[in-house]
Amino acid sequence: MPKLLFNAGPEIREQFIDLLSDQLAARHGADRDACRGLLDADAAVRRGLPAALLLRESAWLIDAAAEPVRDTAARRTSALETEVARRSLGERAPALLASLWRPVDHRSQECGRASALIAAVTQLPAAERRLALRLVFERF
Repeated sequence: MPKLLFNAGPEIREQFIDLLSDQLAARHGADRDACRGLLDADAAVRRGLPAALLLRESAWLIDAAAEPVRDTAARRTSALETEVARRSLGERAPALLASLWRPVDHRSQECGRASALIAAVTQLPAAERRLALRLVFERF
């Protein structure tokens, strides 16, 4: 999944973050491990999602797999991009975005905060949203 998202273009990433937001909403109230499993792309947790979300995810996977493989490394975030993320989502946004998809410590990001951050990203104007998604998915 991380490689698919790294290769994905902006539209495919936006589709994914919308899908992830809906998946988290479907698991709202579930235990922390289920939520964290969604953020960690755990297949066992994903199998417990409603059928409609599984179908959307399957369609997304097909679209993402069709994206051309990127042969360039991830771009470093510039100081200006970091400042835009901070002003759009808050002072800690760059660090929170980086830890959202690949946390080192599972306890460091509770599900409610992760869901709120994802919801905030989906509400950003297009340019800021694409920057935020790059911060999430291009750091591996």
